[in-house]
Amino acid sequence: MIKEYETGATTENDTKENELYSINQVIDMYPLLSKHIITNGINDGNLKVTWIGNKRYFKLEDIEEFIKNKQDKSSNMISTTIASWRNK
Repeated sequence: MIKEYETGATTENDTKENELYSINQVIDMYPLLSKHIITNGINDGNLKVTWIGNKRYFKLEDIEEFIKNKQDKSSNMISTTIASWRNK
């Protein structure tokens, strides 16, 4: 009985990791994102997307990685802009 419970618990965790979310669900979970930002991320190749018919679906880990990369990129741009402005 314990073995069945342990295997059931691991499969539930695996399905949560593989769960796909629609663009509206992602926007509800991450209010700093908009359809425009997500679409630009897809078009630039920075965000992985799964198409099912005409609808776009995402994994949460891909969304979190996209947000992290976007924050890192913007902080690097700000520091180089300030440094280059002071050097001129």
